[in-house]
Amino acid sequence: MFDEGPLSVGSSPADMKHIYIAFSLLSLLCIPDAFADVRSFTSVDGKSIVAEVVGFEGRAVKLKMGETIYQVPVSKLSEPDKEYLKAWLKDNIPYAFRFSVFEKEGASPLTSGQGGESPSLSGRGNQESTDVSHYIATITNDSGVELEDVELQYRVFIKRTVRMGFSGTNKSTYQAGGLTKITSLPAGRGTSVPTASIVLTDSSSKSTMRTTITYTNGGSTSFTETKKNRDRLEPMGVWFRLYHKGKLVGEYKDLHDDVANSNPTWEESTNWIGRVEFDPNQ
Repeated sequence: MFDEGPLSVGSSPADMKHIYIAFSLLSLLCIPDAFADVRSFTSVDGKSIVAEVVGFEGRAVKLKMGETIYQVPVSKLSEPDKEYLKAWLKDNIPYAFRFSVFEKEGASPLTSGQGGESPSLSGRGNQESTDVSHYIATITNDSGVELEDVELQYRVFIKRTVRMGFSGTNKSTYQAGGLTKITSLPAGRGTSVPTASIVLTDSSSKSTMRTTITYTNGGSTSFTETKKNRDRLEPMGVWFRLYHKGKLVGEYKDLHDDVANSNPTWEESTNWIGRVEFDPNQ
């Protein structure tokens, strides 16, 4: 944002005309002291305006003068103005992110040797099979500055189907929580962040029922019936929340339709599948 590279915003003839007009006008208004963010900005060719910083877009700063907002390329401002804008950004980060999420089979690369803890979310019965997977969230930081001390919390939605041979089937959905600490999110590029491993089981057992029929003549007949019980766990999507220095700054949901349509709430108390750390530079 503060380099001299090609401009993505404010470089059209119309924009440059607005910039020229803005810096050709000298504000003679009396600015109240209460407006702490209102100051004089000077272009590289010496023209000045008194304006307020209201945000950024691409490589341009948005300066408000009166009721008009001008998009001025940062490269057109003086060095002191650039330093001021860097400091302003630290205190007024315009948080903006893009997310893309997919589920990947196999164990998470963060599970071993990096503080990961991934206990199985086991059903009841004799284990027949185990599915191991993890989610990868690619987060593009469009905030304009690199972010450090970032924490990605998530809730994996698990559907549990319990089929008891003699008493029917019961289905329920619950959340399992996780947390990935991220050392930094560089500005302007995507960072792929894995979750901890999600270990789900598909278990089965057998139920036996012995039935005895007694006849009026005193005789009886007995028979035994066996039915299969099944306890299956399967993922139904994930909900991410992104925190910067403890502040919630972004979130993203990738949920199956039946879960999304139920309007779920974020559960603070959950089963934890993992707490891991991730360094994008390694």
